[in-house]
Amino acid sequence: MEINEEEFWNGFNTIKSWDDWRDFKTEFFGKNMLINKSDDDWEQSLSRKDKFIDGLIWHATCCGYKNLHAYFLLDKSRALAFKKLEPEAAADNATKPELYGQICHHCEIWTRSHQPKACPVCKGELLQLPLNEK
Repeated sequence: MEINEEEFWNGFNTIKSWDDWRDFKTEFFGKNMLINKSDDDWEQSLSRKDKFIDGLIWHATCCGYKNLHAYFLLDKSRALAFKKLEPEAAADNATKPELYGQICHHCEIWTRSHQPKACPVCKGELLQLPLNEK
């Protein structure tokens, strides 16, 4: 299923609460849109070796869903919803860049660095990736 991105972002712009976010997410990312990858797909994605690209180490990851662009939109809109609905917490998180790396959902790679402005493989937008470390 294709997402009409103009309709998607118009809908996103109406979000004013976490209940609105939940309803928006359900509408655009129902079960039929984000179909989970199979165990074989997970294994294949995660078995890729790290790559040294443009002076940085990029690690393999698996976004978990077959439609990588839809998952990119979900993750991007989730981060923007947090920034919009919890501005103080988002501002606090911004003071701790060491807790985040960057991820390209389309190429399923990530790095700890904040240097690149775009994915070195597809030139697409990188999103912040919580590293789950302290």
